Amino acid sequence: MALQAVQRVLAVAGLSALLLSCAPAPTAAPAPGGNQPAPAAQQRFVWGFSFLQPTLHPFISIGMEGRRFDIFEQLLTQDPTGRDVQPMLASAWKMLDPQTYEFTLRQDGRFHDGSPLTATDVAFSVNRAIDPEKRYPIGASRMPTIEGAEAVDQYTVRVRTKAPDALLLKRMAYLSILPKAYLERVGDDEFSLKPIGSGPYKVREFITGDRLVLVPHAEHAWRKGKFAEVVIRNVPEASARVAGLRTGELHYISATPIDQVDTLKAAGFQYVQLDAGSSGGYRMTAINYEPLRDKRVRQAINYAIDKDAIVKGIYRGYTQVEQGQFLQPGVFGYHPNLKPYPYDPALARRLLAEAGYPNGFDLPIEAKVDRADVAQVGQFIQDQLREVGIRATFTPIVDQATAEDKIFGRIQRAPLWASGLITTPYMDADAALVWFWSGQPPQTRYYENPEFDKYFLPSRTELDPKKREDLIWKALEVLREDPPYLFLIQTVEIHMYSPKLQGVTKRFDRAPLLDQLSFSS
Repeated sequence: MALQAVQRVLAVAGLSALLLSCAPAPTAAPAPGGNQPAPAAQQRFVWGFSFLQPTLHPFISIGMEGRRFDIFEQLLTQDPTGRDVQPMLASAWKMLDPQTYEFTLRQDGRFHDGSPLTATDVAFSVNRAIDPEKRYPIGASRMPTIEGAEAVDQYTVRVRTKAPDALLLKRMAYLSILPKAYLERVGDDEFSLKPIGSGPYKVREFITGDRLVLVPHAEHAWRKGKFAEVVIRNVPEASARVAGLRTGELHYISATPIDQVDTLKAAGFQYVQLDAGSSGGYRMTAINYEPLRDKRVRQAINYAIDKDAIVKGIYRGYTQVEQGQFLQPGVFGYHPNLKPYPYDPALARRLLAEAGYPNGFDLPIEAKVDRADVAQVGQFIQDQLREVGIRATFTPIVDQATAEDKIFGRIQRAPLWASGLITTPYMDADAALVWFWSGQPPQTRYYENPEFDKYFLPSRTELDPKKREDLIWKALEVLREDPPYLFLIQTVEIHMYSPKLQGVTKRFDRAPLLDQLSFSS
C-alpha cells in the first residue's frame, strides 16, 4: 500500500544525514539572559533562522517579502492574507489612467540616519529597481510591468506601467523604498552589508553566515519596536534550532522538522502553520523531453502518486492535497471547481501503454532539498513511479546556488523537478502561471500551449477582477487537462516559538512583523 511505501521512505537511512552534512555547523549564541522576564527596554529577542541570506539588499535578495526583518518599508503593505493592500509610507493613492497611479506620502517618514523620506527617494527606488544596467533580480522577477516613476512634489509620486497592470498596487507593497543619498554615496556592495531603511528596526551588526543584530529605530513616528535588541541567528541545522528553542537560547524558529512539531507542542511551545501561497508539486519539461511531450504520460504521472499518503505519512496531516491546480484557497484566481487527480496506478499504466510506453522509460527527478521532508517526498515519488513502470531516479539538490541556477535555466535540470512554485508575494495566480507561458525565454520555457496563452495573456492586463478571474479559471482548466505539472500538496512550513512570545500571526509571507512582537510579563 502507498502508506506503507511512505513508511519505507521514512525509514531510509541517510536522507536526514544528507541534509545535515551539507549544512555548516551552527554558530553558538549566548543565552538571552535567563528565564525571568526583563523590563521592556532590556528585552532581547532571538530568532533561529534556517538560511540567512549573505546580503540585506532588498533588490538583490528577493523572497516572499521585501521588509527584510522590518528594516525596510514600502508605499503600501498587504494584510495577513495577502489579498488586500493597506497604507504604509503612502497615506493615499489613486489611478489617474489605466497605466498611471499617483501616491501621496506621509510627511513623517524618516530613514535610520534621520533624513526625511520623500517622493525623490520613492522615484529613485522605483527607477533603480528596474534599471536594466543594474540587472537587479527584483526588476525582471517582481517589477516587469513598471515603466518608471517621477516625483511630482516633495510628497507626491507617480508610477507608470507599460500596460494596464492588475498587480501594480501589490508590487508597490513589495518594493522597498531606499534612501537615494546614502545608496548613491556607498554603492550596492556596502549597502548590502550596512543598509539603511525606514522600518521600526535598524541594523547594528551584520556578520554574513552568522547573525544579524537589530535595534529600534527610535525616530519612527508610528511603528515602535518593543525589543531593545533583535538577533537573527543563522542556524541551518534543524536539530540545532529545535535544541535552541528547548533551552531558551532561541525564542522563535523557522522551518521546524515536521516530526518534531507534535513533541514541541506537547512541551508547551506554540506554533504557526504557514501553508498559503506555495505549491509542493513538480514541474515537467513538456517540450524537449520526448516522453513528456505526450499529455497522456503527464497525466499518468499524476495518477501514479498517492497524495493522501504523502499528507498523512510524511506531513502528519499538516498540509492538504492540491486540487488539480497549484493555487491554494485564498490566492486570487483559485479555482473552486477543479478536482485532484485521484490515485489510480492501473489507469496510469494504461495511459503509458496508449502513449507508446508499455515498458516505461527513464525519468530523472530533482528537487531543491533544504528539509528532510522534501527529500522524503522525492524518494516517495521515485518509488511510486517505478511501480507503474517508469524508471525514475531521484537526485536531491542541496546546494542553494545550484538550485537557483537550475530554476532559471542556467544549467540543465531534470525533466521532472521541484523548486517551489509560489504565488507570493502577491497571493495572485499570475506569479505561478507565468512559468507556463510560451513566451518564456528558452532557458526557462518548458511548456507551450496556445490555448493556455489565449487566456493567460489577457489576464495580465484585465483590470476588472471578475473578468480577470474568469480568464485565470479557463487557463487553469487547460493546465488541469494538459498538465505540465505534478500536482501534489500545499507546501507547509511550521514555525515554533516560546509561549511567552506575543503578537505572532499567520501571514502569507511567512515572516512575522517584528514591531508587533513582545514578551508577556
